[in-house]
Amino acid sequence: MNNAEYWQKRAEQDVLKVEKEIDKINDDLKVAFTTTTQKLINEIYKFYSLYDLTDYSNMYKILSADEAKELRDKARKVYKTAYSEELKSLAKNMKGSYRIQAIKALLFNLISDIEELYQLQQDDYDNDLPSIYKAMYYKKIYDMQVGTGFGYDVDRLEDGKVKQAVSQSWLGENYSERIWSNRDKLSKVIQQELPQAIIQGQNPKQLAKTIQKRMNTSYFNAERLARTEYLHVLNEANYKAMSGSGLFKKYQYMATLDYKTSQICRDMDGKVFDMSKKQTGVNYPPLHPNCRSTTAPYFKDLQGTRIAKTKEGTYYEIDRNITYREWEKMQNLS
Repeated sequence: MNNAEYWQKRAEQDVLKVEKEIDKINDDLKVAFTTTTQKLINEIYKFYSLYDLTDYSNMYKILSADEAKELRDKARKVYKTAYSEELKSLAKNMKGSYRIQAIKALLFNLISDIEELYQLQQDDYDNDLPSIYKAMYYKKIYDMQVGTGFGYDVDRLEDGKVKQAVSQSWLGENYSERIWSNRDKLSKVIQQELPQAIIQGQNPKQLAKTIQKRMNTSYFNAERLARTEYLHVLNEANYKAMSGSGLFKKYQYMATLDYKTSQICRDMDGKVFDMSKKQTGVNYPPLHPNCRSTTAPYFKDLQGTRIAKTKEGTYYEIDRNITYREWEKMQNLS
């Protein structure tokens, strides 16, 4: 296997490994969105069953004392756990109010359900991204050592630094900000369209279809975000491994070439850039949402060289046939 084939194969393996994780989270997302969509629709039907909305002014009716108490109790619990400032503010107002309009109660319940959905996404990312970063960082170092014959000692990644790395903003936002930005868009649409639909005389079946459509769009956005952010973390781990080794001054752009590959990534495939000039979204992936491109170290002048040194200044060669698990034990990473 020549040098180009070696790096292409490993790049493809890395992308495929992360894409398996993406498929898992997107399967979970689909279940979560389906469940939440049904909860929202059930709330809509319940609302229509309680109030005669042939006269839309009924949606402004004041809840009974028992209904208001039940909602205030819920608002107190929600206030303690709310992630978004919007829901926290709504819960604060609700838990102190004794005259609650029916439409405001409905919107509070819908927004609470939406918040829970996006909190699940936040929790998944918080758990998955650091693990992916660490795994792909060590894997890239292994690939570099085997590919070049250079052996050097590897420090364990500290959890705090890993969390900081995966939480860094790129193109203006980090993964958490993008998750909650999507949530804010959905919440805004629901709050604007639902009262208007009732005023316009839409029946619950029509409104349910509208909710379903909005949730489908939000699911598509969440699925796209997962693919983009998870592969972004893969590429950031690659960069840290390549730049931190001190062996490479350049990296090569590698696109996943199939019928889904964007034109911009086709044009970038194979291009070489200085490590010091890396710009995510410009010459370093991801270049666009759903981008599946990655990178590999470029070391034209090092081909055939098999000498390396440790931090203590000693040199050793690495067996090109060593397995990852064997290498992991050598580095005391397992």
